[in-house]
Amino acid sequence: MSILMKKMLTALITTVNVGFIFVLHTYSNEMLETSIVQFLYDLFIFTALFSFMYFAPVIFLIGIPISIGIDKIIFHIRSSKVKSVIRFLLYPIVGLTIILLISIVKGSWPNLSYTNDMGPLVLASVYPSMFFWLIDRLLQK
Repeated sequence: MSILMKKMLTALITTVNVGFIFVLHTYSNEMLETSIVQFLYDLFIFTALFSFMYFAPVIFLIGIPISIGIDKIIFHIRSSKVKSVIRFLLYPIVGLTIILLISIVKGSWPNLSYTNDMGPLVLASVYPSMFFWLIDRLLQK
């Protein structure tokens, strides 16, 4: 399997996972008031909607090229332990940077003094980048 195909598979898995976690985090209280069949239906529909309309463009258009760039930077390092540590640190740093840049472009800087802004910020930046890193590492083995 080529590197680009592995990255695309990683991005697809990450997109669905992040959409699922986002829907559970955001709408779980409202969905629990319905029947289990309605809950599962809503969970599936909202996960598909949020995954492919909101998260997929960012993960596919920004995440894959950045991941390939990180791999090219890491390629020149000889020590495998140093490579692992740098990869582990670069993914969340880049994820946080991307979400902050998107926030600046949208004109809504997150207020970091309120804990209500920290949860969605971490959920939208650090979690997807770390999950992408994990799946990417698993597919490279």
